[in-house]
Amino acid sequence: MKLITRHVLYCGYTYANYLRRSYLNLERKKFPIQLRSISDAIAALDALFEYTVETLNALQKVAVQGLKIPFETSWGQLFDCELMIEHAIIHFLQHQHQIDKILNTKSSDPTK
Repeated sequence: MKLITRHVLYCGYTYANYLRRSYLNLERKKFPIQLRSISDAIAALDALFEYTVETLNALQKVAVQGLKIPFETSWGQLFDCELMIEHAIIHFLQHQHQIDKILNTKSSDPTK
């Protein structure tokens, strides 16, 4: 679970930072390195949520045509604002499904 959480945090900050770098003149943040406890992870996810909301609110002030300008990701794909947001949503949903499967497997198998 810790690895999935770290991955989700890293990707969440990366996605928001792509939007901030490509369309906004806003400070970019890195995800927190240390997750020592569940409460650290929850606080980090809450902070990511706030950071993402702040980014999306700022994007509302950008002209629609400006949000269609593509940018290249570190994995070599071209994205525009809408595609990056869609990608981020689907990515997080995939990990939510992965976590649900892990939790359901553990709760239904008394040996785990």
